Amino acid sequence: MKKLTTLLVFALVSVMSLAVAQEDTVVDVVSGQDNLSLLTFAVTEMDLVETLSGEGPFTVFAPTNDAFVGAFDSVSFINQVITEEGLTNVLTYHVVPQRLLAADIVDAAGDDGMVMVETVQGDMIQVMVNEDGSVVLNGDTNVTQTDLEAGNGVVHIIDAVLAPGAGDFVPAEDASDGGSSDGGSDSSDGSSDGNSQ
Repeated sequence: MKKLTTLLVFALVSVMSLAVAQEDTVVDVVSGQDNLSLLTFAVTEMDLVETLSGEGPFTVFAPTNDAFVGAFDSVSFINQVITEEGLTNVLTYHVVPQRLLAADIVDAAGDDGMVMVETVQGDMIQVMVNEDGSVVLNGDTNVTQTDLEAGNGVVHIIDAVLAPGAGDFVPAEDASDGGSSDGGSDSSDGSSDGNSQ
């Protein structure tokens, strides 16, 4: 009897803990990750906390601190985020207005292994699911951690900052050697297709 009572108490505590966790917002999840502090700062500075704490649901592709540091080596990134409107544009490009768990993305990709998802910003993100199960955004941005769930959505951690309409932001030195792997996502040389601004 004592063993049964212990099991019931354990189950109740587990359910209560899960319920509390589910009340967290995607902002809470992001701010709880040490390696996402620059994203947290940017979201706060651009007054997006209230929006992303709303009902949602939201899927946030969250660039790490290292991703932001790398992006600042890109002329096109600096040009885009030099204004509040530009930074807000970049940040909302990382948010999809639906809850997409990793399994949902794999299902949506289907046999083709690819699906396009529309962001809050309005542009699309190309999501590729490789045979090994890894997920790549816009050709060369890796999803490194998935399914950090919140009450109003889910967060996936990525290793680069995505550029609206253009892939990701390529550091200037990478773009200058003419071999950027995203087929020209850096628009600093003015050779983009014109839809990245």
